[in-house]
Amino acid sequence: KKKVDAGADAIFTQLFFDNGFFYAYVNRVRAAEITIPVIAGIMPVISEKQVNKMVSMANISVPKKLQHGLEKYKDKDLIEFGIDFATEQCCDLIKNNVKGLHFYTLDKSYSTNKILENLKCENLL
Repeated sequence: KKKVDAGADAIFTQLFFDNGFFYAYVNRVRAAEITIPVIAGIMPVISEKQVNKMVSMANISVPKKLQHGLEKYKDKDLIEFGIDFATEQCCDLIKNNVKGLHFYTLDKSYSTNKILENLKCENLL
């Protein structure tokens, strides 16, 4: 709220894997009478190590579907699973009128490019 009062014109969230947490956050923001856009932070999964690091650094929740994928897939298969997971996540967000997506690419653009291609195929971009 202090940043908004100081002139912020958008809110960019930290990355998340569970859209339910994003929607709950947006509801709290709106309840505080903040009307600026809330931009969703998306990080395509590229490795189990990457997810574990983000979970430990930012206390991020890992939904069961993602946890199952981390256990089941490795290497290129995990990257493809991560693309599919993030594509589904983005589709849901767009269909629920998210005001924008911010991709945490961590200098790895392959997955984000594939996700954007998928969203174009779904006519969501």
